[in-house]
Amino acid sequence: MVLVALAVLVVVAVSVAVGFHAGPHGVLAAGALGAIATVAFIVAVEVAPARSRPALEWVLLGATAAVSASAIVAGAVTLPALRRRQPAVGSNRLLGADGVAVSDLTPAGTVRVLGETWTAESVSGRLPAGAAIHVMEVDGLRLRVWSEAAVGAGGPGATADEEQG
Repeated sequence: MVLVALAVLVVVAVSVAVGFHAGPHGVLAAGALGAIATVAFIVAVEVAPARSRPALEWVLLGATAAVSASAIVAGAVTLPALRRRQPAVGSNRLLGADGVAVSDLTPAGTVRVLGETWTAESVSGRLPAGAAIHVMEVDGLRLRVWSEAAVGAGGPGATADEEQG
């Protein structure tokens, strides 16, 4: 019976690990599987012929119940948070994102944001390639970006001639 209890604990632990990879629903399912396995184990122990029950069986049963209860709690806590989260798709994920200028922005050029290359327009003046940028607005397939590394138009490093024209 100790081997059965150990096998149940291993199955529940693997189910919980897979459940965490699959998300909150997987964790809840793993917890439910563990709860069912715990109840089945208790019934099997009580129905079995009377004999001395090793303490290890009860320790393994307690561990299985604890892992199952933890999985159910973790799944129940994370599900509501998952429902409240807005999907990070479309322009929503770009607003406020940081990136880097791939080419000089004079004021238009190319930037890299969230691993993607975009056409961009600087709202803070001319930007050199390699400058850190921040996405302020998304206009179709063009980003409007801002940076502290602006050259000219009053930015750091601007000369009087660049500011005049």
